[in-house]
Amino acid sequence: MPAWRQLRTLICSTIYANSVYLIAANAVSAGFGFLFWTAAARFYSRQEVGLAAGAVSGMNLIAMISVLGLDYAIVRFLPHESDATSVINTAFTIGASVALMLSVFFLVGLGVWSPSLQPLRRDALSVASFIAATISMAITGLLNAVFLARMRSGLILALSTVFGMVKVLLALAFAASATGLTVLVGAWAGGTAASVVLGLLWSLRGTDGFNYRPRPMVRWAIVRRMTRFASANYLSAVLATAPLYAMPLVVLNLLGPEANAYFYVAASVSSLLAMVPTAVSMTLFAHGSQDSNLTASQVVGGIRLSLSLLVPAIAMIFLFGGQILLLFGRAYSEGGTQLLWLLSLATLPMTLNMTYFSVRRVQNRMADVLFSLGWILVVTLGLGALLLPRMGLIGAGIVWVVAQSSVAAVVFIRYVRGWNDRH
Repeated sequence: MPAWRQLRTLICSTIYANSVYLIAANAVSAGFGFLFWTAAARFYSRQEVGLAAGAVSGMNLIAMISVLGLDYAIVRFLPHESDATSVINTAFTIGASVALMLSVFFLVGLGVWSPSLQPLRRDALSVASFIAATISMAITGLLNAVFLARMRSGLILALSTVFGMVKVLLALAFAASATGLTVLVGAWAGGTAASVVLGLLWSLRGTDGFNYRPRPMVRWAIVRRMTRFASANYLSAVLATAPLYAMPLVVLNLLGPEANAYFYVAASVSSLLAMVPTAVSMTLFAHGSQDSNLTASQVVGGIRLSLSLLVPAIAMIFLFGGQILLLFGRAYSEGGTQLLWLLSLATLPMTLNMTYFSVRRVQNRMADVLFSLGWILVVTLGLGALLLPRMGLIGAGIVWVVAQSSVAAVVFIRYVRGWNDRH
């Protein structure tokens, strides 16, 4: 088949269409995140930006833990469920309840695990915003899983747009009314709450029928049915995202708020690249969950799609990364450019890793996924704790490249050996 026909077939496929929507949703989210942190860097001090970045990382980490793997279970089982409303409401109730408990626990124990963030408890608005944002982010993750299970990734794009617009507007509107930490956390809470309201009252009813009504409920039969699958994927999700959300807290505690501001800005820019393999791998998982199978051509097509977007983007980062960071200020460019280069390079081995994880999830072979993600977590946090005090932020970039590349090397060697055995 000629190359142009292969490309046309790929473009017309469900995987490509939903991947494009997910990439667009992640691009919109990352783009508004870029605007949000640019505004923060311009209107607030670097110390306030660093503290807000630590708070947002904490919210992301708690929200991810709170869903208990139910997002993956929704993608896997919802297409085959007759009582979709009960499944969705059960997941929402559990996720919101756990997020509430964990966010309160996190705030109470700040003096133990993140003393630098204790200013977060100084006023009631910051505390309420932190809790509200954490709960809303947990529900948003579950909403996105519902839309992905229904192959309606365009709705994820809509919610990402609302979230991004609202948080940027709130950050700008209240720039002079309170401390930077309070405003930035409050803006994040406002954006997530707006996306949840839109998702529950409009988008979700559009996909699962206008008779849908969100209400607290827990159907234990549903929970038991999804627990086995959810538990393994929950552990894998925790291992996968813990390095991303924990590293800003590590930088904050070891290097201080100003260094964390540089780190978080560079990581936010590099997330524009990381969104590509993330979106493609999640779409592969969703598509494979429809018929419990993925063909080699679908997997290879996903990798090609990721690399075709990543390679030119990485080249642009190396050429213009310093100028991009100048938008945040000269200090951000001087302190974060080399880190940005390293974080962008890490997306190449990440592409292979995330595709491999999706294949193993569809095959329900989670041991390989858990071991690989556990290794990435150990290398990132363990080696990071050693290198950050000695090398500064460059150490964080080196650690991330080493962690991703070591797993990708093992995956590639396994593939080559398997190919040789078959041929």
